[in-house]
Amino acid sequence: MTTVLGISPHTDDLELGAGGTIIRHLDAGHTVFHVVCTEAIPVVAGTETPFEECEKAAKWAGISLFSRKHLLGATRNLHQHRQELLDWFLALKQTLNPDLVYIPSSFTTHQDHVTVYEEGFRAFKDRSLHGYEDPWNNRSFSPTRFVELDRGLVGRKVLWLSHYKSQSTREYMRMMSVLSLGKSRALAMGSRNWAEAFEVIREVDRIV
Repeated sequence: MTTVLGISPHTDDLELGAGGTIIRHLDAGHTVFHVVCTEAIPVVAGTETPFEECEKAAKWAGISLFSRKHLLGATRNLHQHRQELLDWFLALKQTLNPDLVYIPSSFTTHQDHVTVYEEGFRAFKDRSLHGYEDPWNNRSFSPTRFVELDRGLVGRKVLWLSHYKSQSTREYMRMMSVLSLGKSRALAMGSRNWAEAFEVIREVDRIV
């Protein structure tokens, strides 16, 4: 059975970049774990905290959630915790033994995403590593894997993201933004549906 690990610098990154693909893994019976490094900054008053939202979202999706948000500090400061982050990732590799790991792509410019990409590569360079996109942070993006999403899958992705009320006014969280990017990626693969795109950072195929 395939074990999948998705790593989010902040509480909503994996859902945005790979939510539909993660749902496809779940539907295929794969074991999926979600790692969150720190909490997003809330922009809507009177909501639950982003981590509380993330916990409910993970429960809704049926994913085991791991977090070190209290250890690793505030948003935009992950670079100050590189060794702790690497040590944690190495411990998770030993505990979870993932076959496929999703991390931010190498094209990102957000300081937290860059740190997670760099330390994630160091920790999981002996596993298959696929980088998800965050176009609001990317200087460019050259995808080498496309995952098709039908109407049901993209609808479930939108439902997953809807748990993040504290982030709802961000432009990239709006349903139209999610659907438009999905259509653009589907067009690139010749599909009339939706899609998510990934940078294949490393592909490891072991003898079982």
